[in-house]
Amino acid sequence: MAKSRIVKVSRPVYPPDGPWRATDEQGEHDELLYPDQWLRESMGGRMWSYYYAIWSLDEGWQFVRRIKQQLYFW
Repeated sequence: MAKSRIVKVSRPVYPPDGPWRATDEQGEHDELLYPDQWLRESMGGRMWSYYYAIWSLDEGWQFVRRIKQQLYFW
């Protein structure tokens, strides 16, 4: 079973409808993605947020849940 990781998800400033970036703490997996409805709603108006996510080679990041506090290790 894959282990969940802490992932920073950030939205672009310009263009506002561009792809979002998801990067894990170690920098092993850095992916540009277009968010689904759940990710948009959980992000709200934030420019970045942290999530528990599982990396899959076939599907990329699979987000489990948002971390409510702010982390500052990036």
